[in-house]
Amino acid sequence: LPGEDIEHMRDLFHLILLARRFYFSDEEESIQQDLLAAKKAYKARWPKSRRYRIKTDFSNFHVKRRTLKWTTALLLRKTRGYRFVDHLFTLHLLGIAFRFFQRRFPKKIPKFLRKSAMGVESLFR
Repeated sequence: LPGEDIEHMRDLFHLILLARRFYFSDEEESIQQDLLAAKKAYKARWPKSRRYRIKTDFSNFHVKRRTLKWTTALLLRKTRGYRFVDHLFTLHLLGIAFRFFQRRFPKKIPKFLRKSAMGVESLFR
């Protein structure tokens, strides 16, 4: 196993864990100090070519909770099946776009899609 990669992943996930704790908890000051210390240790441990760039900004988040809730409800689903966004964009608009390109520019569609056994057009019906 690539031990160094796993250690890097551990250090990075520790930073992500601290960021989540900072975002979701009420004790901002102690977690803020832990996060800065972990970032400093991460930068010291991993050379610039191997690490991710981590930026810390402890100012208030400018998106309101209502906007986040609405966006989450629109883009994430709680039950199986298609969401409204899936029906609108993925199923209908992509189907229309595919049929347009198939008729107007048949050579622009890659050959493996045109010559496949199942045919891509069956997906967009």
